[in-house]
Amino acid sequence: KYGAHIFHTQMDHVWDYVQQFSEWTPYEHEVVANVGGIEVPVPANITTVNALYDASISSSEEMDAWLEDERAASQKPSQEECGHGE
Repeated sequence: KYGAHIFHTQMDHVWDYVQQFSEWTPYEHEVVANVGGIEVPVPANITTVNALYDASISSSEEMDAWLEDERAASQKPSQEECGHGE
């Protein structure tokens, strides 16, 4: 009669109480973005980087190292910025 509703609680006693009255369908909210035809999770995480950069990062430590490498690479001046461009 009223359509779908989303219910959220982290309190076990509340969850136990509401389950007495109805069946519940599990639901997990997921936000994705379409970047160049590739659907990736938002906010960005390891899965996002792996999908967009064809990487194979599997840990927080590897992600930190990848981010540091990217940051360092983006701070290097180009040949043109150094006056060596054509």
